[in-house]
Amino acid sequence: MTAPPSRGSGGFDAKPAAERLDASAVAALELLDRQSFPPGWSAAQWRSVLGGGRHLVLGLRRSGRTAVPGLAACAVLQVVPPEAELLRLLVHPSLRRRGLARLVLDAAFSILRRDGCTCCHLEVAAGNDAARQLYHDLGFQQRGVRHGYYGDGSDAVLMSLEL
Repeated sequence: MTAPPSRGSGGFDAKPAAERLDASAVAALELLDRQSFPPGWSAAQWRSVLGGGRHLVLGLRRSGRTAVPGLAACAVLQVVPPEAELLRLLVHPSLRRRGLARLVLDAAFSILRRDGCTCCHLEVAAGNDAARQLYHDLGFQQRGVRHGYYGDGSDAVLMSLEL
């Protein structure tokens, strides 16, 4: 497991804690999304997700004394107990490979379990080796492939985790 980021490696005073995000985070989410997966979701899409009762949106905030203020990472899940689906996992490009995705997902899985979810599903690009390795390390199992799923013709790998 990757050690939590330190001030020197990520601008955090201590291990960051995930927090539920609300409509006040729309601008920060939109920016992090554009930086992570251009062009990203629109502000209207983010407001819809944040305003819906079936979504869990967790974020890790950056310290105010860094060169990259705002959100460091976030996870967006659609929740319909007993199942959930990971819709978006974002980590600021300068902060990847430091354990932030694992931190925000671990927090999300704890909430999902508490709320009665027993399974979490996701789709990941077949060529996204880093994400696929993370999901494998977290215990996700491959369940199938959607060929030509993405706009560029690449495949999506379907994965599930028993919570």
